[in-house]
Amino acid sequence: MSLEAALLKKAGATCPLPYPEKFKAAVKLVKDRETEGKTFKDENRLALFALEQQALVGSCKEPKPWGWNVVESAKWQAWSQLQDMAPVEAMRLYVRLLEDELPSWWDEYESGINSSQSSPHRELPVSSSIPESNGTPSSPAASPRRPAANGSSHSEASDTLKAQHKRKATSLSEAIQTVATPGQWASPMQSDSKHPPPRYEHAASLIGHSLYVIGGNCGGRYLNDVWVLSLDNLTWQLVTTSAKPLPPVGGGTFDEIESEVSTPLLGHKEDSSKPSSSALPPSAGHVLLAWGSNLLCIGGHTKAKDAKVYMVIRVLDTHKHEWSIISPAGNAPPQRGGHSGTLVGSKVYLFGGEDAARRPQGDLFVLDLADMEWQSPEVTGTPPPARSAHAAAAYQQRYLLIFGGGSVANCFGDLYVLDTESMHWSCRATQGPPPAPRAGHAGDVLGDSWYIVGGGNNTSGCTDMVALDLTPLATSDQTDDPLIWSTVSQAESRSAIVSEGLTVEAVPYARCLLSFGGYNGKYQSALQRPHIIRKHHTRSSMKSRSQAK
Repeated sequence: MSLEAALLKKAGATCPLPYPEKFKAAVKLVKDRETEGKTFKDENRLALFALEQQALVGSCKEPKPWGWNVVESAKWQAWSQLQDMAPVEAMRLYVRLLEDELPSWWDEYESGINSSQSSPHRELPVSSSIPESNGTPSSPAASPRRPAANGSSHSEASDTLKAQHKRKATSLSEAIQTVATPGQWASPMQSDSKHPPPRYEHAASLIGHSLYVIGGNCGGRYLNDVWVLSLDNLTWQLVTTSAKPLPPVGGGTFDEIESEVSTPLLGHKEDSSKPSSSALPPSAGHVLLAWGSNLLCIGGHTKAKDAKVYMVIRVLDTHKHEWSIISPAGNAPPQRGGHSGTLVGSKVYLFGGEDAARRPQGDLFVLDLADMEWQSPEVTGTPPPARSAHAAAAYQQRYLLIFGGGSVANCFGDLYVLDTESMHWSCRATQGPPPAPRAGHAGDVLGDSWYIVGGGNNTSGCTDMVALDLTPLATSDQTDDPLIWSTVSQAESRSAIVSEGLTVEAVPYARCLLSFGGYNGKYQSALQRPHIIRKHHTRSSMKSRSQAK
């Protein structure tokens, strides 16, 4: 059995229920398993107990049990540590924990349903005190098929698109020609059968004509594999990597990342911060940035028993295929996942994310790659509220843009801009149809437009692809002018593009975007192929073409 088939088999069917019904079903299954003697590890049982109490009762107000009652004391401590976590967030984390430990939980739940009950959308015998909130993040829900703009159904349009791609594309340039209309996505057939297993919450980055995809989440299983897609012939390669031995504490240097940059040894900090290996552990929600011919992998959620308190930065030498660790000077950020890391000049701006307890963060850190030092800059203005799974981008090697993201039970649709010269935050005014709030989306800047695609909100997946015209930022005397949103295209609700946790990379020389991966309620083979979209003509591009004439 292939790795892909094994992962799909392990993932099982996905629960189609919305919250709080999904939470109710998960609680019932856990209790049924306990009745049958099928229990989880003690640490996971404590976490499930605490999250259930937080969802049903709220914050812990119970007096602390006597110390001799070890079990009750452990339960009280686990519940108390959740503090004022919102009930809807506790539901989401309860289901996530169950999915991580038992990816096939919905299959097991359905198998226990009495055959006389024909609908899975029944009311479950769990406490009615669960809040019926629609503010809980959920997987994008499939909606009924809608007529396409030309009057044909999306099914017919999809069949037509598939017919166009029967012939294998042998290069990115040839694949782009299969995209009949600028602004529309297409999934070209690749020239061989080797490809990565489906995943989401992975990371991707482009070096030259090679797209690197690393790690991610598939059916609750975190990954650490490295795949490379050659844009010259559209073939995938699974890269076998090695790990550079960790240096002894107290001296020496790693190999230089760039010819003029030498990195201090890991070990100048206290021993508790030192990872056990340079190799990348199975990770999700990490950041991947190209720096010369190397890739910086920053942070991410892991299930490693020796997961660290502070941010770990690993470097993949794409020539040697070797992992190493760097340890910049200064105070490193707390470890997290779902954050953004954006390269502006020689500095990486790291914002937001979730800590190990899945609490959203709103802090900003800067990694100066020239001096190899962490900084906590002083900023002015109005910074974005804490969030994770947002989109971030750089423009004109000066501006950091943040859009959307999630915080507990809320999704954001706001736009923030940081001027990295003045370190001033502003919540920018916009014109045009505003995009719906969303989290788990992705985007990249191509020309003077920031393209955003995918993600989900409190009710469904986001089917629109939008573009933000950034030209007002390029003119210093118009920095207060509103930025302009426009809708580029709409995708079928079940399309792989309508996913959370996907990646989007701009390919400037080809004037296109590449999308890979994502999760839209189930793992499917369509997620194995990159999607390509040709650049459409925004207002700014049409204006520049007019001026050129």
